Amino acid sequence: LSRLLDALSEAQVDGQDAVIATVVKVEGSAYRRPGARMVIPQLGSATGTVSGGCLESDVSKKAWWLTATGKPVIRTYSTGEDDDELEDAELSFGLGCNGTVHILFERTSEQAPSLAVSVLQQVQTTSRHAALATVIFSDNEQHTAVGERAAIRADGAVEVQLGDRALGQQIAGDLHEVLQAGKSAIRSYEGSAGLVQVLLEYIPAPRRLVIFGAGHD
Repeated sequence: LSRLLDALSEAQVDGQDAVIATVVKVEGSAYRRPGARMVIPQLGSATGTVSGGCLESDVSKKAWWLTATGKPVIRTYSTGEDDDELEDAELSFGLGCNGTVHILFERTSEQAPSLAVSVLQQVQTTSRHAALATVIFSDNEQHTAVGERAAIRADGAVEVQLGDRALGQQIAGDLHEVLQAGKSAIRSYEGSAGLVQVLLEYIPAPRRLVIFGAGHD
């Protein structure tokens, strides 16, 4: 978390936008779970990982043109041997992991701050957990778009950034359950314009380690 936020801060200081790539859904076997992130600045090296090293190169290369419209987009990767059987996979890696990884690409900048970044920053500075909801599928993108969010911040404040207010309130209620359980989940909702799938992400407080004493013992 600290490395990712430092990378975003450096990009902002340099006047650069950045793309955040987030694992939002995993089917089968994969190295990283939902919530794993990468930060890809306009210039310089990417920070973070979304796999065991097999997807990072393509994620870094494609991040900017995938988000050229400025809208969040999801790209699907297959790491299974039988890649031809997975029609939804946009890119396949025959690594034998037999998993499918769905990654959300979104741009962030000082002029267009991300609710996700704001929540992560608050978790780091307060050392208190939070919960973040991200729309990862929608039957009607005109009504509820991929990338729309709601959150329970580290200070307990609830923030909803969904056009469908009724759906937003329902999701916010489920975020309280995720926060209490301390475990992320993916849930489907029947919104006013069709099916909506949401990643409800539990964001734990950073672990702190304090070492007392000195010497080999």
